[in-house]
Amino acid sequence: MPSTFATNFNLTSADSQSRNTTVGPVAIMKNTGSTINVDDMSPSTDSAMVPFASFTYDPSLSEFAAPAKTYWQDHRAENFDFIATGALVFDTTHPEPRVLLIQRAATDTHPNKWEVAGGACDAQDPSILYSVARELYEETGLIAKHIRAQIGEKQTFTSSKGRWIWKVCFWVKVVEGGEVRLAESEHQDFWWATEGGGQGWGGEGEGEDGLY
Repeated sequence: MPSTFATNFNLTSADSQSRNTTVGPVAIMKNTGSTINVDDMSPSTDSAMVPFASFTYDPSLSEFAAPAKTYWQDHRAENFDFIATGALVFDTTHPEPRVLLIQRAATDTHPNKWEVAGGACDAQDPSILYSVARELYEETGLIAKHIRAQIGEKQTFTSSKGRWIWKVCFWVKVVEGGEVRLAESEHQDFWWATEGGGQGWGGEGEGEDGLY
């Protein structure tokens, strides 16, 4: 991971020993010893139908290995209504390390704006980390392999309806060989952005070992 990106995104955790936990169809919450059966929360638990549901995560992220509702109940003093996530995927196969950005559809809210993949935690998601992987897959087709760290501090903002949203972003390594496939109803283009402003359209560097 390039030090410049780590500095700019305020990386809060090093890539330490992985927590080798399968987060679906049964999500094991090792910090509490309890389990969540996705059968009780989701209409489908077939791994072929939920390809993003198995990944590992760094032990520093254990607090996010819980449903959004549980996290919200433990942090009521922070005064927010919803939790949203963002997934930062880095590519180091290019001379300048790049991060994946996607452009919102012209017909969607905040049209044509650039952002990282992500979105709201759904009530049926067994954990916040699961929400990260789900949103990444739904919006880009990329499959999370390992969630390495939280990047930056939480962001708090209001929705168009005046609800307070708390957002946290994560550094996500994806399965090698993936190809960016956008959900056209939500996003219309993607860009591998560099710190210096350079770009690589069409997913240059995808599928290489440096994509993480």
